[in-house]
Amino acid sequence: MSILNHFFDYKPEVLALDEKAMELCQPYFRQMEEIRDFNQLKMLKAFADTQMSSTDMLGTTGYGLWDTGRAKLEQIFAQVMGAEDALVRSQFQSGTHTLAVALFGLLRAGDTLLAATGRPYDTLEGVIGIGEAGKGTGTLMDYGVNYDEAPLKADFTPDYDLIAKKAPGAKVCHIQRSRGYLQRNAFDLATIRKIADTARAANPEIIIFVDNCYGEFTQTQEPCQVGADIAVGSLIKNPGGGIAPTGGYIVGRKDLVELCAYRLNAPGLGKELGCTLETPRDMYLGFYYAPGVVCEAIKTAIYAQCMLELLGKKPIPRYCEAHNDIVTCFDAGTAEALIGFCQGIQAASPVDSYAAPEPSPEPGYTDEVVMASGSFTDLPAEPVVGRAARQGTGLHGGDRLDHSRVHPFAVVQISLIQTTQQHLCSSNVGGNGYAVHIAQAQQILFGQAGGIGLQRVAEEQHQIHFITGNAGGDLLYTAQLAGKVAVHRQTGSLGKHPAGGTGGDNIIAGKDGTVSGTELQSQFFAGIVGKNCDRHRMLSPLLIFTMHQL
Repeated sequence: MSILNHFFDYKPEVLALDEKAMELCQPYFRQMEEIRDFNQLKMLKAFADTQMSSTDMLGTTGYGLWDTGRAKLEQIFAQVMGAEDALVRSQFQSGTHTLAVALFGLLRAGDTLLAATGRPYDTLEGVIGIGEAGKGTGTLMDYGVNYDEAPLKADFTPDYDLIAKKAPGAKVCHIQRSRGYLQRNAFDLATIRKIADTARAANPEIIIFVDNCYGEFTQTQEPCQVGADIAVGSLIKNPGGGIAPTGGYIVGRKDLVELCAYRLNAPGLGKELGCTLETPRDMYLGFYYAPGVVCEAIKTAIYAQCMLELLGKKPIPRYCEAHNDIVTCFDAGTAEALIGFCQGIQAASPVDSYAAPEPSPEPGYTDEVVMASGSFTDLPAEPVVGRAARQGTGLHGGDRLDHSRVHPFAVVQISLIQTTQQHLCSSNVGGNGYAVHIAQAQQILFGQAGGIGLQRVAEEQHQIHFITGNAGGDLLYTAQLAGKVAVHRQTGSLGKHPAGGTGGDNIIAGKDGTVSGTELQSQFFAGIVGKNCDRHRMLSPLLIFTMHQL
């Protein structure tokens, strides 16, 4: 018996799918473990070289003058990140805040910021003042800083010729390592080096600035070791190890870090001020364990990507490709599907499992954002962030693979049933031509009327191997809250054969079978499944979601 079934009741088909995914992922797990081991030894060496002591974790109050624990933490950061100096503070509220402090510290009126990897993601648009974003609130452009960009090519690669053309007029060359909401992989360090070399060849004085969020410890080097003058990130993400409660970091050339410190504190004060209160222990601990946490996050991503591929989705990156950040991107198709995905993730999380995430406005974003977290730090190492209007979804890894293996089964694994005129058997689900029962469920709340009657099978040509009852709807999504009463919808017909009632408990084999109106209390499945059967007149893709009640 699989260890999963000691705690969760999964069907054999599901466990077989898990076994297949784990088998496929093993070589890529080992690659990440080698990177983890290198980075962990690098971390241990930095701690030892700095002679960090237990008293350095006590913290300070007031001005924070002569805070040796703060100074040693920044020394460790600088050594690990391959930089001359570091600014690591709990006063940084987020990655965006840290980026803003760094940009305002480096740029002056009349200077130009060149975005070498295309338009930055939403929250930074308000910092810069692109378009109407943040206008009049003290953006860079409000203070007279100019903005220019070199859009990515159609294949999402940098336009090096355009960068070389625009770099001579720029003070800072901005490189965004992660994807934001683009359907691209994160940039690796070789690409960052090439951008830096291209910009510096055209303008030797240009400052190479890397937004390193989500990319720390995914390789054995960091941006400052491949040509960046300054790199910026958030302790709420990778380098906090899911332990640091808040904060951000700026690493790079000593003179540039000092300029950023003046912006954070005040001109003339710089790095000398800034009490640490009770945060040093968590920041030290989180940073020390960050290589291992990032490794687990990427292993989680690899596993989830493999599962998504086996179920017919197309995640970015693929499980067998290089991973340069902890983010997995895929298109949920509809806002409802995205919301259901996030609600499913939340339901299998250790913290706030009872909650049902809903889209809501968030500062810095033009679209509503829906987010699942469920870990021990808000916006932790394992959120799912989606743009309800754009249906873009980012799965930000997970801090433990064993926990995250539960997600695809107990909650949210999505199977996109192939589009019109395609054979279901071509989706290669489980390798046998059948879609898979995803999980057991106690209570399911689902919505969205519609009708399976809009689907037709050419039964004269293709045998139907089995049919499950469908609760109706072009889109089915997971439970909102445990304990709610199931809502049932009447289905229509399946060609000449009625699919009466909500169904779910029974699977009727054979071409002429029908599905009775059984209670949806034990298992949930939707779709028409067969070897060589065509589907026609499907108005929209059908998504399968499942939930295990906690």
